[in-house]
Amino acid sequence: ASSTDEGGPLVDPQGKCASFAPRVLMKLLYAARMARYDLLRAIGNLACFLTKWTADCDKRLHRIMCYVAKTLHYRLRGCVGCSLSEASLHLFVDADFASCASQRSTSGAALLLMGPLTRFPLSASSKRQGCVSHSTPEAEIVAANFGLRLIGLPACTFWEHIFGEDRQLVLHEDNSAALRVMESGKNPTMRHIGRTHRVSVKWLHEVITSGQVDARYRPSEEQAADLMTKPFSDAARWKQVCRNACITEENGLPELVASMRGDFLGPPPKKNINPAAPKWDQGVVIDDDNPGYEPSAFASIRAATASVCNRWASKRSRSVPRTLTTACARCAAVTSQALCQYQ
Repeated sequence: ASSTDEGGPLVDPQGKCASFAPRVLMKLLYAARMARYDLLRAIGNLACFLTKWTADCDKRLHRIMCYVAKTLHYRLRGCVGCSLSEASLHLFVDADFASCASQRSTSGAALLLMGPLTRFPLSASSKRQGCVSHSTPEAEIVAANFGLRLIGLPACTFWEHIFGEDRQLVLHEDNSAALRVMESGKNPTMRHIGRTHRVSVKWLHEVITSGQVDARYRPSEEQAADLMTKPFSDAARWKQVCRNACITEENGLPELVASMRGDFLGPPPKKNINPAAPKWDQGVVIDDDNPGYEPSAFASIRAATASVCNRWASKRSRSVPRTLTTACARCAAVTSQALCQYQ
């Protein structure tokens, strides 16, 4: 910081990137909203300083660009391994209490299509709350209202036409106190929340008790919206929250599929002593002890690959090119490798 003439107040010098910082951040935000949810919180936080850009903001912008340059191999991935009748919408909401210099909290929400062997990201959002919260449960209730009102319930209207029926939205919350308030509709310690945050606890209670939303407790380690609310200094923890939001490296598909087991399939059973018997009976059968035995899932992959090649050959009346055969075989190999994680 530097002082003005004649002993005036201390002011921060304007940063060198102040003239073009809005263009850079908006281009990053366009990509972040589509496929890089790990950038939403950092971009939104820095965008609050566009009208008061300082030299410290230059350093923060440079750090974001360095992170983008080093993580160009990160991908937003989705896996679909069940029928549409078995899938449902899952909304993850989270908040970081007093996360910025103004002591305001940050709300995060992530909407995923989930089912057995299915985890497909649909949308995500990160937004700073309008005023200061007095406790973590208060910030979590505001985040739940934000996610349900702007993301979850509008998506149910759209997906109702795809499912062909009105299905229940699953809400995942990692704060048991906030979850209890929404389920009971009673909140004697936060009577001010309707005037400060413009949030109606009674409305949240009615939405949950009416059967439209199924509110469940979700540990913070499995929270997909944790990525959009707070910074992380631990690299291992950062990779974990990115994987929860379906953001992995190029070879991270097996880890993503393996992380879905606990949602619907439960813990893996004990290994069967009989090598001729399947090792587990949750729809995918793997048996590497008997080479002559072909798992049902691998047979389906092989049949789908052959069908693609045959349709291509029948339309063009010539043999299948080697590039197409190689691509189909590589796709089958990647899927098989992912399924092997359930062994």
